[in-house]
Amino acid sequence: MPPRPMERIAVIGAGNGGHAMAAHMCLKGFPVHFYEMPRFADNIRTAQEQGGIQLTGVVGEGFARPGLITTDIAAALRGASHIFVVTQAVGHEEVAQLCAPHLEGDQTIILFPGSGGTLQFAKTFRDMGVTEKVYLAETVTLPYACRLRGPAQISIHHGSAAQEVIAALPAEDTGAVIESTRPAYPTLTATT
Repeated sequence: MPPRPMERIAVIGAGNGGHAMAAHMCLKGFPVHFYEMPRFADNIRTAQEQGGIQLTGVVGEGFARPGLITTDIAAALRGASHIFVVTQAVGHEEVAQLCAPHLEGDQTIILFPGSGGTLQFAKTFRDMGVTEKVYLAETVTLPYACRLRGPAQISIHHGSAAQEVIAALPAEDTGAVIESTRPAYPTLTATT
């Protein structure tokens, strides 16, 4: 089976990059679930209280309203065609462990950026007995230069206009991942 077409995005991680991605994807018209680990719940508290994220900068301006802003990983992943992991590399193993019991099959998981994290995700999924087919990929860098200007207020200084290099694990899945993710990030390109 190919990856699911772009339907709903789960953005995992609520730092600068996660806020930027969740807000940008919302303003592009995608249904978004925005997740943060419970111990970092303060990172999303204001967004929960006001119902969204204020975005300014080069990719657009407006108030982005994710359909769900949560610390419940099962709810965040439910129905997601694409899972965008926007955390530090040191968090990849924990995020993989959190995701493993809730994967639905044919979902695309992209680490923004990866730093080799797809290897950790693949190992964790194997160790935890995941049998669902998921598509794993990672980019070289975050597609934004951005900064939180305050709680739930993100400014993007440089957007996703430049080509974003991506690779899947296994490599033969790279083309399918790019094609399924193109509606969100049309500048994704395979490594050469």
